[in-house]
Amino acid sequence: MKIYKNSQLGLPTFVVTSILSGDENSPNKTADFAELVVDCRLTPELEEVFEQVMSELAVQYHFTYEDIVTPVLSTLTDNQAPFIQLLTDLSGAKTTAASGSNDQGFFENVGIRTVVFGPGQHEQCHIANESIILEKSEEHIEILQSFIKKMQES
Repeated sequence: MKIYKNSQLGLPTFVVTSILSGDENSPNKTADFAELVVDCRLTPELEEVFEQVMSELAVQYHFTYEDIVTPVLSTLTDNQAPFIQLLTDLSGAKTTAASGSNDQGFFENVGIRTVVFGPGQHEQCHIANESIILEKSEEHIEILQSFIKKMQES
């Protein structure tokens, strides 16, 4: 996957999120099949050749595959866009790329320029006891109120 690395998004990721195998009516038999659900986070470089890569892997490793949800392409919003600049000026935040999933791709793919901005800490995402600091949330609300006001003025 190293050849599909993106300078901002990093490497593509393939994470197994579900496994089903064997016969539930006879659980002590060797499974005659296995079905895996894999969450694929692609880079633009891999998106261009994904079907070809998957077809080659399927032949090499004897599997079949199908999309179980409509794929959403990876997205990168220009960090020089005026709304990004305004948000970073107001918040002092730095722009980063995230390999995790959110709704940005859905909006971007229908022409709505998007940024993901929140009070959470990256190290607190998707862990047991995930939380945010209340003061950060209040600070975040003030920043968003200023952002909306300034966007309306422009």
